[in-house]
Amino acid sequence: MANVPRRRARRLALVLAAWAACATPVRADASGRPAVDLIGTWHVLIHYTDDHSHDPSQQRWDDRVWVFESAGSRLRWIEYPIVVFEDKSGRFESRGRSGVGRVLHAWEPNGSQRAAIKAGLEVNPRGQKSKTLRQGGDGSWRSVGRSTAASASVITYVENWSIENASDRPVFRRQEVLGSGRTDDLEGFTEYATTEVSRAGDLLRGSFERDGSRHGTFRMQRSGPTSAVASKTASVGQRFYASYLAGLRAALAKREPLIERAAAARGDDGGEASRRLREQARAEVRAAIEESIREAKGDPAELRPEIDSLSRQIERRMVEDGRSPEDVVRMLQEGRINP
Repeated sequence: MANVPRRRARRLALVLAAWAACATPVRADASGRPAVDLIGTWHVLIHYTDDHSHDPSQQRWDDRVWVFESAGSRLRWIEYPIVVFEDKSGRFESRGRSGVGRVLHAWEPNGSQRAAIKAGLEVNPRGQKSKTLRQGGDGSWRSVGRSTAASASVITYVENWSIENASDRPVFRRQEVLGSGRTDDLEGFTEYATTEVSRAGDLLRGSFERDGSRHGTFRMQRSGPTSAVASKTASVGQRFYASYLAGLRAALAKREPLIERAAAARGDDGGEASRRLREQARAEVRAAIEESIREAKGDPAELRPEIDSLSRQIERRMVEDGRSPEDVVRMLQEGRINP
């Protein structure tokens, strides 16, 4: 009986989603084709074959959740590679001593799984990645790589994410580059090229290609908002938040004016004044974290590595992405910021 309220809530979410779909007019671009608004949550299902597998003709599947958020003038793209369905039918199978693996066919969601996608899926923050993209003069969105020049003794790794034709027929590309001064660069490349958009703009279909060896199709369907997996599998960041950071929102809010000054000065071409403000902003974030830990009767000295990591991440989210204290706390709760 404990699950009854949750089932009712999901049914209500589905009813509201259906009503919204009927009530919202269909948008179109100048050509009359359906326009795409990426902001929100999407379930991405991939069917493909692998030239390097023992059976290159065998159909395989993969899925993930993508979330697109506005971050001031930028676009935040978040990927969750581990998607959790309450109904696991048809997705995984036992492989004996090898454990559990994906079924070797083109899995399609059944009725209850389609309803779960519409209502919103659970995701595991493990393996989560995200990039902040800037819009160029041609309208495309591209991430800004932060790798430094490779030397003979240093190996660098960078991922470049981009979206072209974002409001028409989006093409999503991911490039991975690993290299050093002693070796040739190793590159990986993944492309999702949209060829079809539904009339309402909430379903995209197209071709999928990865590293020249995986070929197939993808279907990208608008989904309800995500939630974190059950607490027994909660991430380190979620447990850390629950134990120590309950008062973080208020502690950050007290220091927000100085952090906002650093955000306003970040276009100062990396000048000395801008650098000092960034350092002060990070110090203020660190002080807020330590304050909330002390309020929870903890000792910041015992959590120095976690505090160092969180200070860098939160300062970057607030200064570069314009996130509020409320946003930061929610991202900690969802496992999108981890120590």
